[in-house]
Amino acid sequence: MKINDNLTKDAIYGAQIVQTNNGVEYRNAYLPSGYAIATWGNGQKRNHKQNGLPLLFPGNTYQITLEANFEPSESILLKIILYHGVEQREIIISIKESTVTFPVDYHFDSVQFELVNVSNEFLMFKDIIIQEINEEIV
Repeated sequence: MKINDNLTKDAIYGAQIVQTNNGVEYRNAYLPSGYAIATWGNGQKRNHKQNGLPLLFPGNTYQITLEANFEPSESILLKIILYHGVEQREIIISIKESTVTFPVDYHFDSVQFELVNVSNEFLMFKDIIIQEINEEIV
């Protein structure tokens, strides 16, 4: 998933954003902790944009890899919001690479991923890769 069209309005205000051959370089001293830098998924459906997410299913396990460099080292979180009608559940992970199993008992109809600022000073973003992990039956 790329970041260019997915930066939030809050993240853009006061930011220094540079497109490079290695990805997108992002700095924003004005963005408070807890605010999303970029989002993919549910919220963009209303804007008629493709969300870039693969199909995700309850009970399945996915490997999520963030191809990025950031300072300080724990200054970015990934928030996954699962929507079912008006209900929602959140999964928050500190990532460079993580495995997530979506709840089997919660049949969500849409998903939103948010890259969340936690006192980030610098971000060089290349991609987020989501791959389903197939568990072999022995």
